[in-house]
Amino acid sequence: MKHLLVVDDEPIMGDFLTEAGSQSGFAVTRVDSLREARDKLGTADFSAAFLDIRLPDGDGLSVITEIRAKHARCHICVITAYGTVDTAVAAMKLGADDFLLKPFSITDVERVLQRVGHPTRRDAPSQGVLTEAIVTTDVKMKELLDLVGRVAPTDASILITGESGTGKELIARSFHLRSLRKDFPFVAVNCAAIPENLLEAELFGYEKGAFTGADRRKFGLVEIASGGTLFLDEIADMPMVLQPKILRVLEGGEFRRVGSHETLRADIRVVAATNKNLLDLTQMGQFRDDLYYRLSVIPIEIPPLRRRPGDVDLLADHFLRVYAKRYGKSSMTVTADVLDSLRKYSWPGNVRELENVIQRAVALASGDAIASVVLVESPPRLGSDRPEDLVGGQTPYEELVDEYERRLMREAMRRTRGNQTEAAKMLGLKRTTLLMKLKKFGMESGAAKEEMP
Repeated sequence: MKHLLVVDDEPIMGDFLTEAGSQSGFAVTRVDSLREARDKLGTADFSAAFLDIRLPDGDGLSVITEIRAKHARCHICVITAYGTVDTAVAAMKLGADDFLLKPFSITDVERVLQRVGHPTRRDAPSQGVLTEAIVTTDVKMKELLDLVGRVAPTDASILITGESGTGKELIARSFHLRSLRKDFPFVAVNCAAIPENLLEAELFGYEKGAFTGADRRKFGLVEIASGGTLFLDEIADMPMVLQPKILRVLEGGEFRRVGSHETLRADIRVVAATNKNLLDLTQMGQFRDDLYYRLSVIPIEIPPLRRRPGDVDLLADHFLRVYAKRYGKSSMTVTADVLDSLRKYSWPGNVRELENVIQRAVALASGDAIASVVLVESPPRLGSDRPEDLVGGQTPYEELVDEYERRLMREAMRRTRGNQTEAAKMLGLKRTTLLMKLKKFGMESGAAKEEMP
């Protein structure tokens, strides 16, 4: 029989974990302190352990190495709460395999216990598998990839942030390929690309007759991803009405198809990504804070290319070889002047823009050397507070200011769904001032009419 060690001083939680372990076929040893845990380590061959971090006689992290020393194959799962994510990551560095974020369900516990006896992060493939797809020499990026390697084999939810073009989906796929779910589907959905009235059906599926045109049952992406990873790109654009339903999937794996009252379950790991500040959106009431905390168990921020100058040459050479081979120009080179211009450019479109520049240059090249490239400075990014993001290009000052203001107007109108009064409040302007600026930028005709009182 398999043995489970439960270390938790909360009676209700201890009862819950003990019952879950017993139902899963484990012989459970339950203690409520570090001292008792150490005393019990030699009494059975433990194949799993649930370990609360905060215990009455000390920090639960201190016993992880002792459990690992006496029970090398024990699947150690630490239990943590909001605000202690850094501690949970530290626990994994010490040798833990998994962690659960309070509050969690019986389904979450069962998933952990199902992984007992299967390969753990100590058996994961070497880092080389991951770095083959992500080209970098940057210290911050290497730290990020190291974190991916440590966290990928768990089922912790991931929130990837970063500007457009930095490679958020590539990092999401890396999490999947390094996880124990790698033999199951990786399903990606762009929440901003699907109309709000269709997104629910796309995610959860629908029953025949659920709405006009629903002439058959359709499986949703959540169901299709079962066993694997669901990647929710542009999660900040998830409609508020759907956010509780995504939260339900995260908390218990439960969902319902459109037009059905039957509760279904999907065993998935959720990875989300956005180029916006979700915490700011929660404070403005435009994103649920409970969903934010569920998604950001492990937050990953990808640095923009302008902060990774050492990667420009490396990436340019990588893309040069990729597209030279694709277009049958295997001996292509780049001149020193072109490399110098690539290094000086601010790359507002990040790695994606660099790839496009090199691809276009290779396709248009008439000889074996790329002697020039077309670099078009983009307007400053909305919300940027870095001077180097705002100057240094070819755009005159007045145009930079106008473009920045135009983006502010557009974003405020988007967030308020065209409500001019609310948009003015959001920007700290008088409504008449807002109307004047909308007219200046030719946006008044596209603005939605205000809601009637």
